[in-house]
Amino acid sequence: MGRVTTSSVRHPIPNSFGVFVNTSNVRIEDLGVRNWGEGIVLYQTTANTLDGVSVSDTDIGVRTLETARTKIRNVSVSGSETDGIHLESDGGTRIVGTTVSGSNETGLFVQNSTNTTISNLESNENEIGVELEYSDGTHLDSSTVSDNQEYGVAQTYSNDVRLTNDVVGNNGEDGLRIRLSEDSVIRNVTARRNGDSGIFASNVGNVTIGDTVADMNDVGIVVLESSVVEVEGDWVWSNDNEGILIDRSTDTSVTENMVSNNEDGIVLQLANGNSLRDNTVQSNEFDGLLLNRALNNTVVGTTATNNTDGIVGIEVENDIFARTTTTRNRESGLRLLRASHNVVRNSTSNDNGEAGFVLERSERTRLVNDVANSNDDGVLLDQAGKNHLVHVVVRNNTNGVKFRFSGPNRMFRTVLSGNQYGLVFLESGDNRVVNTVSRSNAENVRRIRSSGNHLVTECVRKKHPSGRFCEKQ
Repeated sequence: MGRVTTSSVRHPIPNSFGVFVNTSNVRIEDLGVRNWGEGIVLYQTTANTLDGVSVSDTDIGVRTLETARTKIRNVSVSGSETDGIHLESDGGTRIVGTTVSGSNETGLFVQNSTNTTISNLESNENEIGVELEYSDGTHLDSSTVSDNQEYGVAQTYSNDVRLTNDVVGNNGEDGLRIRLSEDSVIRNVTARRNGDSGIFASNVGNVTIGDTVADMNDVGIVVLESSVVEVEGDWVWSNDNEGILIDRSTDTSVTENMVSNNEDGIVLQLANGNSLRDNTVQSNEFDGLLLNRALNNTVVGTTATNNTDGIVGIEVENDIFARTTTTRNRESGLRLLRASHNVVRNSTSNDNGEAGFVLERSERTRLVNDVANSNDDGVLLDQAGKNHLVHVVVRNNTNGVKFRFSGPNRMFRTVLSGNQYGLVFLESGDNRVVNTVSRSNAENVRRIRSSGNHLVTECVRKKHPSGRFCEKQ
């Protein structure tokens, strides 16, 4: 049997229905519906199926209200004045292989519904592609949501939502926008060429954004005013501004992400108590990793390469930088500006265009067991005081450790080897250098308009030290 079409006049008739069903266990197949106020309405039904149905030029294409276990399969909806498909107060609806396009409002609107499963959906050229509101337990899988005027997918007040294997691209604003929701997972999603953010999460909790690509958006991934968010294993590249932006959020974990070719790679702004582990930030225009007025954060295992500055902290306090590697950045490897009470330990900074480690107008910060090789300045203290350098190895730089307008600072058990100048004091005083190993520098100490600095011992290592780090030359 061929397709059956039900049609009114050439324009939709308000408050009219092409098909109205108030009976359960009904199956509607191969039906064409056009030019009605609401194309197909299912009301207070159970276990009904729409299969191979086409709906066009209606106010609302398909509407289900207070239904259970509805199946919508291989349905096409186009040219709706408001929503293409509108689910309201439903439970257990399944949508498979369906296309929605050209809706003046939302392609697929899921409202006050639970446990909706959507797969292989295409929602294109609507105002909003897919909208979830007060709809817990929704799963959107293997779907394409693109070329919508505003958001690709908008999720609000909806918990326990899974978005997997989806593509959200070329939407006018955010590709995927999540607000005021908890316990949700975004995994294996591609967010590409959206006008604002690829993925935007605001006021959310216990959300995972993992194994996702966010590229060629204005911003790749944004986490705003949220807590307990995991951003893990994502590839974020070629966004116009930040790759990953964590803004005013806490207890966020940013782990094993590759972030490249953005304006800035990863940015924490007014974000406290977060953890960044084993991320790679490379070839970003400005900063690979930027912490701006961010407190009590932990940065472990970050690799920053070929950025202007590798890692930058501005007005940060009580942050820990451990096992970081910053190499071949155009200016500094790791730079702290107006920072206090931070620790940089077991980190390496090599082959940077200007300095390996920089403490600028910073205080009460410790560098411990760090290595700086082949920079212009291995370690630069610029207008800095009350900082400690402990067992830092500085090799083959133009200036090993340079004090510029700085003091008082203390340096213990530092190794200066193969530098043009081991120590440089420029208009600096009241710095204390204890048990320094200096070897193979062209000049061990250079003083320029400086006085009052104390070099307590200048020594070489014992072959087999016992109890003391070194002994006098």
